[in-house]
Amino acid sequence: MLSDAAAPRPTTPPPSANLPWASPMRDMLQSSLLEVLARFRRDETGAAMAEYGLLITLIALVVVGGATLIGTDISTFFSAAAGYLTGINVP
Repeated sequence: MLSDAAAPRPTTPPPSANLPWASPMRDMLQSSLLEVLARFRRDETGAAMAEYGLLITLIALVVVGGATLIGTDISTFFSAAAGYLTGINVP
């Protein structure tokens, strides 16, 4: 029984060989690009970093939204406190 490595492979021209603008260099670049993209899809090392980035973005949005909603109430509170303190007569 022959292994897969020893089996002769049929040599067929790439699909773009019949096109007048095709070139071996273009076919090589295209296959290299497809290999890189396939490797990129399999690689999950950056997935955790992206998840942390999304989590930090969500936390930042909550903080900004909370500050926007509460900011006017805090401003009103301090304005009232300042008005009260300026009305006190110190002997």
